[in-house]
Amino acid sequence: FAQARRVLEEDLGPLAEIFSELHDAPVAAASIGQTHEGRLRRNGARVAIKVQRPLVRERFAQDMRYVRFVATCLRQLGIAPQGRWDEMVWELEKALAEELDYRMEAASIARMRKTLRQHKIYAPKVFLRHCSSRVLVMEYVEGVFMSDYIQAASSDPARLQRWLKENNIDPEKVGERLLMSRNQIGRASC
Repeated sequence: FAQARRVLEEDLGPLAEIFSELHDAPVAAASIGQTHEGRLRRNGARVAIKVQRPLVRERFAQDMRYVRFVATCLRQLGIAPQGRWDEMVWELEKALAEELDYRMEAASIARMRKTLRQHKIYAPKVFLRHCSSRVLVMEYVEGVFMSDYIQAASSDPARLQRWLKENNIDPEKVGERLLMSRNQIGRASC
């Protein structure tokens, strides 16, 4: 957490001015970053704070040097020219640059939130004022993994039915909304 705190302070400034709560233990972690729970001081909103791990960009840059070297060797040796190695490297570099810039993710979430609203699907609010290329702050939304739902449906359907009723969830409506929103988003991106 000390490293995450350092990144947060470098990008956002004094944390006590922004967060009234900031939990040390991450609620999620991956190779690029980790997510902590907190609360905004300004409005009391419960937030998920995604923080990029230190030196991730440097590691990716080093890995890309190896990928470029291999692609150059393959191209010069004439191995699988249909692979279009230079284009593949360019696409990979572009995708990694987008993945490493949390501002791109923030913009995507904001667009998704607007698009899904018309389908009555809730997406978290992004707090752009507290986002940077290495930090993403968005509304914390409780949820259930689809894998957990499927497991409960097969292992304890009675418990699942009680949970659905307690939470006023109609699985058919949820599925229909997701399908309709997916079709809408697919048409919008073509």
